[in-house]
Parts: sequence; structure tokens; C-alpha cells
Amino acid sequence: FVFEPIESCLCTAAGRGPGSLLDDMYAIGVTILTLLTGQVPCQGMSDEEVLEAKLSKGCYAALAQQARITLTVMEALRGLLNDDPMERWTLEDLGMWANGRRGSPIQQAVESRAARSYSFMNKDHYTCRELAQTMSENWDTAINIIRDGSVDTWLRRALGDDTKVNAMNEAKTVPADMDTDDNLVARSCIALDSAAPIRYRGFRACVDGFANVLAMHGESAATRNEFAQIMQYNLLGFWDECQPRTRVDYVGLYRDLRRGREVMARTNSGEGIERVIYDLNPHIPCKSPLIDPYYVIEMDQLLPSMETMA
Repeated sequence: FVFEPIESCLCTAAGRGPGSLLDDMYAIGVTILTLLTGQVPCQGMSDEEVLEAKLSKGCYAALAQQARITLTVMEALRGLLNDDPMERWTLEDLGMWANGRRGSPIQQAVESRAARSYSFMNKDHYTCRELAQTMSENWDTAINIIRDGSVDTWLRRALGDDTKVNAMNEAKTVPADMDTDDNLVARSCIALDSAAPIRYRGFRACVDGFANVLAMHGESAATRNEFAQIMQYNLLGFWDECQPRTRVDYVGLYRDLRRGREVMARTNSGEGIERVIYDLNPHIPCKSPLIDPYYVIEMDQLLPSMETMA
């Protein structure tokens, strides 16, 4: 858990997706810090405590803590452990540093902190990311602070962030038939922390992790229903609108996921949730309990497996 960036930590294990090279660069940074200090960072802390420290202090401060680090290595660690994936060092940056290029240590671009805290669930929150995480963990209670307008007041007066205020207003601007508690909580979490994965009750996944969640937990009625609700409320579309940069790499995935919602509603043989799982996970084996032990991926493997079974 320590070696995962914040966005992955906010997902369930199945919802982290395949990851990217930038995630690997983050893990390299944690590895370097481990070798320097002789132990994995955050020893003795639970996953929840590690995540809370990352959200409140930033990854570098949460992991390095009181470790004595030279300025030379600090430059690399700050670059590799940058909270913003787009500002994180690439392999090329690390190679140039290893070959002798030196600069002043990068100052971590931490999230804006409010002048005064917002108290929710007996916790003081100074950043939007912290508040969004606590709301997602207390789903049924979070709707109260959304509907009473206290979050908007805090954003406007204590944080002074017009972008977040506008995002929250947009989150609550929905048609009457979609003005449900679950939809508003999910949209508000996105508005407060657009870099986080999509969270809807127990479903917490990056967009490219949706397929994995369905593959691993598609037999659960709760997972199927949460996926259907996410698609019905167009939370994918709202999440995409809130991104500071256009995610062109997700266009095809959006299309496949939307088609999945239509397929789930069909009751014919070969349709439904199983069809969605196979469509989104082309390399998953047949899940029939009859031939599950034989790991049948291609059609021409089916008959030999059935013959062996017979």
C-alpha cells in the first residue's frame, strides 16, 4: 500500500487498473527511500493511517518523515513522489539526474489548505481531498452536509476556491429524476477531488479499473447494481468534465463502458452481466463452474476441456 500513489490508494485493490509508467516511477521513489533509510516507510502504520498522512501532508512528507536526506537525493525523491502524476519525474528525468544534472529540490505542490478546518465525523479537514475521502467513507451521513450547504460555505469563506465552489454547484445541478442522495454524494466527491477515482458506495475504481472490478466481483449483486447506477447517473461523464486535462486515452473505454450498461439490461441468453465481463476483459477465461479449472480462453480449447472432464 505504501508503494501506491494516492489515486491507487483510494481505490479498492481490484479497481486500481493496470497502472502506468508514472505509477512505477512513484514506486521507484519509495524504493529509493527504503534503501536509504533501511526500512519500508511508515512502519507500524495501518493502511488507513498511511492514506490519511498522504492526503494531509503530501506523499513526500508523509513517507520521508524525519529521515535525514541529502539535498542531492531529496531532489530526486521530491520529483518521483510528486502528488501530481503530470508533474512527477519520468524515466528520462531520473536518468539525467543519475548522470549528474543537479537543480534545486522541487517544492511539492501541495493542495490548498483552508484558513480554518471543516469538522465532519469528529475530524478536522483542511483540504478538499481529505473531506472527500471522509465523505466517501461515511456515505449515508455525507448527504446531510451537502444538502445543508455548509460545505459550500466552507469552500467559499475558509478556502476561497472559486473553482471548487463552481464544481460543487455543478455537482448539485441535476434533473429531478436524478436528484438522489447517492448521486449527489458521488458527484460531490468528484467535485471536491477530481483526481480521485470514481466512488459510489462500495465501488471505488479508476476508470481503467472498472473492468477488473466487474471481473472479480461481478457475481455480487451489490457490485452489479453500483456499476449500473454509475452508468445511469453518467458519473463517468461528470468525472471527465471535472478533469483539468482532456483524457483522450479514455475515449474508447468510455464507449465500451456505456455499451456495457445497455448489455446488462438484456435478459436473452448470452447477455447480461456475464457478457459485459467478457467484453471488457477479453483475456478472462470462461467462468462456467463446469470448466473453470481448465482455464478456457479460446473456443478451440473448449472441446478438449470437456473431453478431459468427461
